[in-house]
Order: sequence, then C-alpha cells, then structure tokens
Amino acid sequence: MKSCLRNVFLFILIVGGGGILLLGYLGLFPSVSRILGSDKPRDLGIKYTQTNLEEGKRKTGVEIKILPIGGILGVTIQYLGQHKVDKQFDSEEVTAIANNSPWKFYPFSGLQIKFNKDGNVELTGILLTDRIISYITATGGSRFNIAGVMEKIKLPKGNIPFYIEANGGVNNDKVNLNIQKVELGRLPIPQSLYTSSKGYVDNFAEERMRFVKGLSVKSVKIENGQLNFIGTLPDFEALEK
Repeated sequence: MKSCLRNVFLFILIVGGGGILLLGYLGLFPSVSRILGSDKPRDLGIKYTQTNLEEGKRKTGVEIKILPIGGILGVTIQYLGQHKVDKQFDSEEVTAIANNSPWKFYPFSGLQIKFNKDGNVELTGILLTDRIISYITATGGSRFNIAGVMEKIKLPKGNIPFYIEANGGVNNDKVNLNIQKVELGRLPIPQSLYTSSKGYVDNFAEERMRFVKGLSVKSVKIENGQLNFIGTLPDFEALEK
C-alpha cells in the first residue's frame, strides 16, 4: 500500500534499514538461525482488518499506481504531486499499511507496530536481507558507499526476526530516534552498539525521506497511543511489483 507513508514512519522502521539492524553485529555470526534461536518475531498482539487498511489508505490520500516491469531503466518507485495531511494513526492502521506493500524491494514482512501511551513504540517483524541493498539504492542511497560497507560486513542471508523498542519523532524533516532495546530473534543487542549508531540511523532516515518527492514532515510524534502526522504526502506513488 502506501510505502511513502512507511517512509514517514522511518523513525520507527529505520532501525531495519539504517544499520540495517546493526549489520556489523550480524556479520559476527556464521549461522543466523542457530545464533538467533528463533525464526519468528515476537507477537505484540496487534491484529488488523481490511477496514483498518482502508481507513489508513483514506487518511494518507495517496493513490497507488503500478509501473510496467522494466519501463524506466533503474526506476522501481517514484512519487508525484503533493497534498497536506494532518491525521492520527493507530497501531492497527500503521501495521496494516506496513504489511501491504507490493513493491519488489520492500525489505520487511510480518510487521507489528505498537504505539504505547508512554510515547514508546514497539516494532517486530522479519528483515528480508536479500532486498537490503536494492532497497537502499532504489531510495536514493549511494551504491558506492554501500559497496564499501559490504566489503567490511558479511551479512548473513535469509529472513531475520527482530524486535525494537524506541521513542522519538520528526520535526521539520529532522529525525530524532532514541532506541531503547533491540533483539535479533531472542538475542539482545548491547545498548552501546546502537547508542553509538544514533547519528548514522537518524541521517539514514532523513536520506530516505528526502527521496520521497512531495513528502515534508512538520511533525511526527506518538501521543496517547497514536501516531500524529502533520505535513504533506505525495498524491501518487508508482512502483514496480
């Protein structure tokens, strides 16, 4: 569905991309399934319906179009137009949106996103590691820089379950994400690792947001168990399946 809205939620989802969930840490292990101890993400109890999906779609006001395969060389996702949005989204609506992207390079599955009344957000799901490089390059990342990182990091292949707890928000297109906890499978990641990566994660999120033409964020924050968005979104999102 609305991957541009997913980019709005990057201060939540970015931990799956800008590290991507701390690639260096993952690269230490030869067998992901053995080390992680689980092939399924945590269950946060967030279930969504078609009604949640349609309501989330109505609130975004973004229309999806499908690009022909190989229609524009190197382009698999693009955005057109702009309109104002000032809406509140609950956990079920955001989870529905996050789980319904037909884009060929979308790197997540089985997501659950829970907004808590204390302002924290919990995110659980599966990271599809074979799509990471394509996702980053397709959304404005430098292939040269990615290649340099990948020379140093041996990223395991496969589907990696993860859990994140964080808080923060976006103000005037500036991301401020504070990660409280990260688990891969059931393996907790040392806090010092993601604390030291905060600047990189925030910058990565802002880079993904800049790629979305028509997206501007005056404010994104979590209040009373909901995500509040004030800004603009594109009129159209065109993507390749």
